[in-house]
Amino acid sequence: MGLHELLKALQRGLTSVDVPWVPSVTPESRRLINEIVLGEESDVYRGEAMSHFEIYLLAMQSCGAHTTSIEQMVSQLRGGADLQHALSICGAPTAAEAFVRDTFAYISTGDLHTIAAAFTFGREDLIPEIFKSFVRSLDHKLSGQLEPSSGIWSGTSKSMARAWPYGSPYGEQSMR
Repeated sequence: MGLHELLKALQRGLTSVDVPWVPSVTPESRRLINEIVLGEESDVYRGEAMSHFEIYLLAMQSCGAHTTSIEQMVSQLRGGADLQHALSICGAPTAAEAFVRDTFAYISTGDLHTIAAAFTFGREDLIPEIFKSFVRSLDHKLSGQLEPSSGIWSGTSKSMARAWPYGSPYGEQSMR
């Protein structure tokens, strides 16, 4: 929860998602947001259409991370629960709950510039460095099982690789 919700709020604000559909007044913004949404929601991983959220979840499971809270929250939301209820009963860590609440606070402002700033700067600049450090540490603990040519990275699609502007999560050289 977070990046995708910010993206959907931007899509709602910069494109037309209403019925009947009419073109938005900013075609460049419309195209950019829809291209990002396409990549985030409909990538191909190991021959299957998946969202990046689903790919991240698989990566977490592959690393042995606990995903029960995330799965419970998604199940609650699919079942029609509102966000606050789903978040309160899913058992998410306090920091994760705060992150989701903060994200939705940005969205609730309705200010596209605030949402765009949170989407662009608040997430994408920090997460890759945290992720790279985490993957390096975990790969070391798992004796190289997370190398790009094995495990979860072996099925990464070309579009996902292009969408990741920071290169390999391992940096320019192998960690071994």
